[in-house]
Amino acid sequence: MSSESYFPDLLRSNARVYQNLELLDSRGVIKATDDRERPVIIKTWTSRSLSKPNTWMLDRNEISFKISKEADAFYVLQCLDKFVDQNGQGPSVHCFVYEDHQDFEKWMKINGYVTHGDSYRANFLQILRDAFRGMNFLYSSNRCHGAFKSSSIAVVKDSKGNCRGKITNFAPRGTAAKDYEGAKNMITEILRDFQTVNETQF
Repeated sequence: MSSESYFPDLLRSNARVYQNLELLDSRGVIKATDDRERPVIIKTWTSRSLSKPNTWMLDRNEISFKISKEADAFYVLQCLDKFVDQNGQGPSVHCFVYEDHQDFEKWMKINGYVTHGDSYRANFLQILRDAFRGMNFLYSSNRCHGAFKSSSIAVVKDSKGNCRGKITNFAPRGTAAKDYEGAKNMITEILRDFQTVNETQF
């Protein structure tokens, strides 16, 4: 875990209290609920793990937090809160709180084409459509993502329970050329996977 052995009963920012903490992986990603009992995902890093050459981890989340404040950023994963938890038992823990979501790559593995068929394809295409709308939002305001690829897409559920896509994991020093290359590679991989599935079905 990025916050080493420190794992509190709750996390508290100036705005909210987060409880029911569940560690999702060794990178310090935590599932929790806020004080309105809404599910959220908290990404954490300790100050000890953030050497000066490696502050890009914080930088890309700062970008998410900033863009989330823009009114028309619907297709960007919402960073709802950020704070530093001073636990008094070791290094401080930097926390960025996101709306509840699932990584696109993980979603694809769980919701396989063979298992879910047409419903998977409909959700899959909607997620991709949303992600490219997010990219269009960035470029229409003269910005780039910097490192667009499948790991830059998050899957959220809308009010009707439908899967929607949002972009995340911005690269502070990325380029539009990397966005183009990443998108091209992602589409190539997707088409190859669909072709493989279709060949195994017949």
